[in-house]
Amino acid sequence: MSYQYIDSKESLNNVLPKLSKTSELGLDLEFDRNSYGYGFVLCLIQIATPDEVLLIDPFEIDDLSPLWQIFENPKIQKVIHNASEDILLLKRNDCKPKNIWDTEKAAMILNHSKTGLSNLLIEFFQVELNKKVQRTNWRKRPLSSEQLQYAFEDVKLLLPLKKELELSVKRAKRESWIREEGKILEELEEKENPIPYLKYKESNKLDSEQKNRLRNFYFLREKWAESMNKPPFQVLSNELLVKYSKSKISDSKEWLNLKGMNPQFKNKNAYKEYLSEIDHKHNTIHRNENKPWYKNVELEKALKNIREKIKEEYGEQCTKLIISQTLINDILKEGSVANIKSYAKRIILEKADDIGLKLN
Repeated sequence: MSYQYIDSKESLNNVLPKLSKTSELGLDLEFDRNSYGYGFVLCLIQIATPDEVLLIDPFEIDDLSPLWQIFENPKIQKVIHNASEDILLLKRNDCKPKNIWDTEKAAMILNHSKTGLSNLLIEFFQVELNKKVQRTNWRKRPLSSEQLQYAFEDVKLLLPLKKELELSVKRAKRESWIREEGKILEELEEKENPIPYLKYKESNKLDSEQKNRLRNFYFLREKWAESMNKPPFQVLSNELLVKYSKSKISDSKEWLNLKGMNPQFKNKNAYKEYLSEIDHKHNTIHRNENKPWYKNVELEKALKNIREKIKEEYGEQCTKLIISQTLINDILKEGSVANIKSYAKRIILEKADDIGLKLN
């Protein structure tokens, strides 16, 4: 099998008729998320058919909508490994893929101890990926031969891998599980974090005024990072962002003397914006941002007991799909299992019934 590098509208148009007639294709994306530039950016699209791999350069093709139509066609199955980020990135680029078969979810359903793509390729095909290339700069052009080879290797065995896993899923009579996981991925939407500035180490120790300052400083850094096309941490590190929010920077001289700040950010215009944010923006922290919710201790204990029983029967990796700690927390908050995916709900209710626990 070989790959074809597609970097023009004409070359893309040449392959679209063949793609539109296939029943399934392997799909992977290379992207950068605030490592080499600002934002969550699609850098390369890899498509595998049974006889070739296409490496499509989105930087060189201004209209990808004909390709998006293929991804959105429910008659063509898209085989993706660990699809969540890929789905969210495609949706950011106005594509809503349908008919998704996630090989990582399948491996978890089957309780494989290691569910990463590299582990599965070694297990089934004795093929080892060159992980060194995975973290390289995919924004940079031209892409190196090593990057292109990695992108090719990363997708070329997705369809054979799906075939192997699908046989086992059928034997386990869990086809409905993988279909439901695919539907969940179709409906996946990005959830905006309303308090992204409180995710950093030590930020929870700040008082309300300091958190307000951190909030405004964070969004100011984001604005400058975007204008400079720099990852935010290259404008000012997260650690220093928290540190410098502990007290107000009182004058421009102090601002210009700050250590660890990008020289482009260290100027009087940025300081004026800092003052404007701090002094004039409505900057009251929402009092419920960190509002605690109170656990039902007995219910939590019972749910953890149920999780252990499920783990004994289905295995550790499969249990992560059925009843994770996040799901336990959601049940405790909502007081209900009504919105849980159907196969997990059935198993949880069965185990709850075994111990005499009534769940709604």
